[in-house]
Amino acid sequence: MCTLDRILKLITDNGLTQQEFLKSIGLNKSAISDWKKGLNASYKKHIDKIADYFNVSVDYLLGKTDTPTPEQQDEFSQLLQDCSPDEREQIKKYIEFVKSQRGK
Repeated sequence: MCTLDRILKLITDNGLTQQEFLKSIGLNKSAISDWKKGLNASYKKHIDKIADYFNVSVDYLLGKTDTPTPEQQDEFSQLLQDCSPDEREQIKKYIEFVKSQRGK
């Protein structure tokens, strides 16, 4: 999922219209339309503001992680640290299995 898709999903998930979102962060009402058409990618220069608005990490918006907030990342990391190497390997295999089942 690309950055723009993540932003659009966050708008929808938070029950906002695109215009409400744009007004809230101080962008003009045609910005999303321009982003979708590829006329500009101004969301990149506003990525910090967008992340703050939705309380997600910039890494999440950029697609570097699928975990929206750093706290969730830390919680998962802690869970993994508490596992034995064998348990971590089983978790890794399970995650690979789940990914392989997508779209089937």
